[in-house]
Amino acid sequence: MTQNTRSRTPWRTMILVAALAATGLGGSAHAGGITEIVAFGDSLSDVGNTYLAINYPSSPPYYPGVYSNGPNWIQLLAGKLGVATPTPSLALGTDYAWGGAESGAGLSFMGTPNLGLQVDTFLASHNPNASQLLTVWAGANDFLNAGQTDPTVVVANIAGAISALAGAGGTHFLVPNLPLLGELPATNGLPQPMRDALDGLTLAFNGLLQAEVSNLSQTLGVSITYLDVNGEFGKIIADPAAFGLTNVTDADPRSIGGAADGQAHLFWDTVHPTTVVHEVIAQAAFNAVVPEPSSFALLAIAGTGLSVHLGVGAARRRKAA
Repeated sequence: MTQNTRSRTPWRTMILVAALAATGLGGSAHAGGITEIVAFGDSLSDVGNTYLAINYPSSPPYYPGVYSNGPNWIQLLAGKLGVATPTPSLALGTDYAWGGAESGAGLSFMGTPNLGLQVDTFLASHNPNASQLLTVWAGANDFLNAGQTDPTVVVANIAGAISALAGAGGTHFLVPNLPLLGELPATNGLPQPMRDALDGLTLAFNGLLQAEVSNLSQTLGVSITYLDVNGEFGKIIADPAAFGLTNVTDADPRSIGGAADGQAHLFWDTVHPTTVVHEVIAQAAFNAVVPEPSSFALLAIAGTGLSVHLGVGAARRRKAA
């Protein structure tokens, strides 16, 4: 009896391990098979390149190296995935994003590397691999600072960056869209028609980007997840209290050294969100790149647990007999 029980136990264990692996609940250090984040983009993803280069943004009041009052979505997503928090590429890390970066080649209006140059710099000494999550978030500075009014140009630039990374071995991408630029505190003083035009430009860009991401995924044969950041902002603005916020229109005065105004803000400064919002983005990103457990895997876990329980009970009854 004892020998027979032991002979079945490994099979139950194997089934349980397989089921746990399928759900990502088996104690693996890395969710979704991702072992590293490599980030490209602008200030929304920068974890310290701009700060190391020009000591900006100042800390305090900003969180060290970040354009917010706390960790940004890249840092928060790393924690959720169970991977190392990306550090600036200037410090030999895997975050190549820079404040002020636009989507094209060369340098931005701030003199910081644009998306194309970031990708070129990475590829000059690295080859992406299948266990890396490559995040590409750009476009806002093209419209806000560089005077770009044609979203097709920006989408083409982003597509070029993704194609270059995929051509070098990248297989797993995350590409966020933009929140409505006409709703940023930076635009509060603009005439309403100008703000409406920025919103229209944002929506046109987002639609084109989503279509291009779908197309690239097919033509390049890689996984590209489109993240609807604008949709997440819409949820927050529609019901700020649900996120612990009270002000969705103005910058937090502490971002410029002012006194706290007793409000919980969506925006930290006139362009960048608070860490509360970065957490929302990070959670949405995690949900998008890590699939939920399948029904089969969950049933396998439940069934295996029941089988083990019944098997142990039966063995005990036989022993008692």
